[in-house]
Amino acid sequence: MFKKKVKLKDTGFFNGFTDNHSHILPGVDDGVQSNKEALAVLNCMAAVGFKEIWFTPHIMRSMYNTTADLCEKFDLFRNKYTGPLKLHLAAEYMLDARFEKEFFGCPLCLYDKYVLLETSCIAPPFNFYDLLYEISLYGYVPLIAHPERYIYMNKNDYRELKNKEYLLQLNLFSLYGIYGHAAKKKAEYLLKNGMYDVIGTDIHSIRALEEGLESLCVDMECLGKLMDIRHNYKFLLCETS
Repeated sequence: MFKKKVKLKDTGFFNGFTDNHSHILPGVDDGVQSNKEALAVLNCMAAVGFKEIWFTPHIMRSMYNTTADLCEKFDLFRNKYTGPLKLHLAAEYMLDARFEKEFFGCPLCLYDKYVLLETSCIAPPFNFYDLLYEISLYGYVPLIAHPERYIYMNKNDYRELKNKEYLLQLNLFSLYGIYGHAAKKKAEYLLKNGMYDVIGTDIHSIRALEEGLESLCVDMECLGKLMDIRHNYKFLLCETS
């Protein structure tokens, strides 16, 4: 029974759930492109129990978003949205040549404190740990997006990040293999060893959301670990909002 798998959406896991990573703000990056699809995504999320959604559009060299532009577009969208979900704006920052210019001006953070960061999947920036340390000196907490997807990271890298008290964010649908077998195995390892701090969907389309909700099945051990993360980050994150 402990290893019997159940569909996650049927367990009640999403009741009151806060999604801390998504690409739903329409037309700003490689995520949702239209208001119609954005509303479809939000309606689907509300239907399975989601409560709050953080929009975290990319800020990176190849997608020239600025804080001011994103805030304006988010406000326009939120003012038109009439559904039950509570919407927030942060950003997912790529650690590339644009990072320091964009971030140290007026950062878009989760809960005003946590900086969602990503790197290339193939290799980190040469000054990776220096950048993380500099961010922490400014009073922010680095939150590493989808570490299971970085092929250059191994168990020692994950331990070092945790030892330095940086946070790790699980892309929930990594657990059914949406990003491939290697990312799935890493996600399972990190989850079972209690190394994740935050959960997000990183959703980019209605198709991906519907597929993920239908495909993600977990055993009771995995469900327990996911619920532990939800319980813990209630205190870690939400009390700072």
